[in-house]
Amino acid sequence: MRIVFPQNIFSKILSFALPEEFRRNISFQDVSLISRELEKGNADLALVPSCDLVKHPELFISKKIAISFDGQLSSSYLYFVPGQNSFTDLFLSGEVSANEIILSKILFAERYSSDINVHLETGKPDDQKNCLISGNVNFSQGKFLRGLSFADELSTMIFLPYVNFIIVSREERMIEAFNKSISNIDKWVDDNVDAIIEKLQLELPTVNFIKENFNSVYFEMTENEIDSLSELIRLPFYHGIVDELIDLKLV
Repeated sequence: MRIVFPQNIFSKILSFALPEEFRRNISFQDVSLISRELEKGNADLALVPSCDLVKHPELFISKKIAISFDGQLSSSYLYFVPGQNSFTDLFLSGEVSANEIILSKILFAERYSSDINVHLETGKPDDQKNCLISGNVNFSQGKFLRGLSFADELSTMIFLPYVNFIIVSREERMIEAFNKSISNIDKWVDDNVDAIIEKLQLELPTVNFIKENFNSVYFEMTENEIDSLSELIRLPFYHGIVDELIDLKLV
């Protein structure tokens, strides 16, 4: 089974918790390319941003495993120019996915009644711009300590954990085979968190922050996460981003 995961800290943590039969078949790629790998037939199973379903509603979704957040830990952080009371432009940087592009506009519309313009930042993030930065770059030199958790903002908005990444496949049987081999992932990760984080070779401020906030990241789907995913996928319809509601193919 060919499996593709995004290149971030949390997908790495999840990979360590999977059985060897899956772990040895994982390749890590840029988050924006993963759904395309499924389309091309280069992957059987993938961990993708939840909003990729907007363009790929045909994908089957594991109802056992996801990566979700409801606190200060996040794969993306907001950085604001100090002293501003309002702004109209938000620049996206790092490993940008459909989640950041779609949900940032919805977040500011719902939480702050603000219609923002979203731009992709191709260069180095500028401290004089309001930015949403995704991926591991947040955890370099303690950058995240100056940011605001995007996951926390979204979970506060929907009153549920923010389902950031989901396991998907073009074939239902692939999800069924994966689900049968997976159990008690959250417990295994909690029991082995120190050893896992040591393998990641992170900077000390990041290590301490992850350990202090690890109770706000989840690797299993429960009813809360299923409800959250349903809500997240409805939001683009309510905001006129897509024309039809998506029927989730949970397996």
